[in-house]
Amino acid sequence: MAKPKAEQSVLWLGIFASLTMVTALVFTAIFPSYNNRWSTNTVDGAKYFRAVRADTGTGYSKLEEEGRLVYQREGCMYCHTQQVRPLRTEMIRYGIHHSPAPPADEREGIYDEPHFLGTKRNGPDLSRVGGKYSDDWQFSHLYNPQQMVPGSIMPAFTWLFSNANPADPSMAPVPSHECVALVAYLQSLGADRMIWDPALNGGKGGYRPWLLPQDKQNSLAESQAALMNAAKPIHAPRVSQ
Repeated sequence: MAKPKAEQSVLWLGIFASLTMVTALVFTAIFPSYNNRWSTNTVDGAKYFRAVRADTGTGYSKLEEEGRLVYQREGCMYCHTQQVRPLRTEMIRYGIHHSPAPPADEREGIYDEPHFLGTKRNGPDLSRVGGKYSDDWQFSHLYNPQQMVPGSIMPAFTWLFSNANPADPSMAPVPSHECVALVAYLQSLGADRMIWDPALNGGKGGYRPWLLPQDKQNSLAESQAALMNAAKPIHAPRVSQ
């Protein structure tokens, strides 16, 4: 007895769906790099998105890893994101001078657990802040955000300093080890990010740092100039990592 046409249609639909699934599984097994943004292929090319530190074998030095824990403990991710969306206006906003900020890529966070992508921006995105300001600017900003960025709503992290007494100008605040580690972590964000430049190698293309040297130099000079006008700038040597 012949099966009704409706049953035959369902049967063929099931066979087609099964074959499609099997084909897809076989394809992904044979060609895992067909789409280089798949999580299964995240490590490929990661050196262009996060440099591996010699002392830890990961994307952070020991000091930067300590700073990352301070960043997490202080809840910085609640007000700052670490993801630049692929929008021209956003790339310019979080770029530095003539160096547009490259969009976020999953390979940048292969050493991050947990991720600090964030969902809200009460403050600016920080994924490209490394190299934008000097260490001294960062110390001064953490101690008294409003003196470095007038109108800022960021709270002062005075507990990360010893001799911290904003009411007494004679007391020179000294960054704690945790504060130095936090600044080291901030300076690592985006610092090693590379971008593809088709103009390199005689038009064949190649990777280069996203932040042009002249833009970094100009930005650091501006941050140092801002320190000169600060009411109470903090100067502290960078601890070797």
